[in-house]
Amino acid sequence: MRKRGGSSPPPRTTLPIDPSWYDFFILIVPMRVLSLCFLLFPLKLFAGLTCSQLFNSSTSIEKPVITEVQIESFSGLKASQVEMTRNTIMGINAIVGNNLKVPYSVKLEIERQGDNAEFNWSDTIVFPIQFLVNGKPKHPKYAQTILAHEYGHYIFSLNLRDSIKNYAEFEQQAKMATVYHEDVRKNSDAYESAVIQLAKAKKLQDLALIEELKRKVEDKEKAFGKSSEKMDELNDLVKKSVFTRISVLSYHELFADIIAVMKENSPSAMSDALRSASIKDKDEKTSIEGRNFLNRIRLEGWNQSEPHIFFAPTRKFIWDHILTNPRYNQDSGALIKQIFFVIQTEISSRIHERSFELNPEEANRQLIDRLAQHFP
Repeated sequence: MRKRGGSSPPPRTTLPIDPSWYDFFILIVPMRVLSLCFLLFPLKLFAGLTCSQLFNSSTSIEKPVITEVQIESFSGLKASQVEMTRNTIMGINAIVGNNLKVPYSVKLEIERQGDNAEFNWSDTIVFPIQFLVNGKPKHPKYAQTILAHEYGHYIFSLNLRDSIKNYAEFEQQAKMATVYHEDVRKNSDAYESAVIQLAKAKKLQDLALIEELKRKVEDKEKAFGKSSEKMDELNDLVKKSVFTRISVLSYHELFADIIAVMKENSPSAMSDALRSASIKDKDEKTSIEGRNFLNRIRLEGWNQSEPHIFFAPTRKFIWDHILTNPRYNQDSGALIKQIFFVIQTEISSRIHERSFELNPEEANRQLIDRLAQHFP
């Protein structure tokens, strides 16, 4: 457990718990958060709708599912901040209703401030109560949209493993490939280092050292060869590993952003939170604007593989054709369930068809086509 500032024991609060228990699904790569924002005024949409009118809470159950919330924090966390945090979790549960699984419990490690948050793929979310962009504090309300995004990851993980047959086995194989890949890299580096050392020893004409390094080069070459042969045998697993680490993570980011957008009732929630006049880097600006559901991004030639914006072109389609469509947004729980169904079907299809190497343009086009078929 991380150390927190202050000498007092961390405060802890709980909500009543639901008796059901759910399995947890673990991805390979820890996720670094770029989070969301809170708009102070209702945003006018189209057809006379305001954000407050856009999404109706799930109507499929009378009350939202209760999730136990355990909080560990720095000394000095205010009761109002604790209550706001609990309300964020319950607010998302109200959106989801009983249409998707929500966690039996969630552990929140709340930091005093920071520009980063993460879901640890087990049961813990780490986030700052004071969100920073380029070292400058944002409005404290933004911390709750960061939490909403991370909680969206939790919900996606929980339901993905439950809905895709043999996904846990697939994930374990991908982990194995990652381990072997790292083994090859280390052995390759060690072999190259030994070769360089041997070349230097020959220049110095140090015969004893030369003989020692020759043996070292031979040993490293054998180790590198063996690990490379293993990787050839596991070539398909390597592709699975890349698919898991990049593509599935990108679907994760898309779903988590959707949860946050629905929670905040704002299509530009993420980009508003991340935008700062002090940010000058072009790539960083592209990353920020890529999370705006109002931003029309050209699909042709889209090649950004960073998971947070991998599906940037798809976001605009989701906003225009699904989230703002009165045919679908009358029941938020049913809507988010259907969106999840389409995404998990796409992932499952790619696993079944061994379609592990789609580029960002192809992956966006394929997902948009699937969404269009499901939401005509």
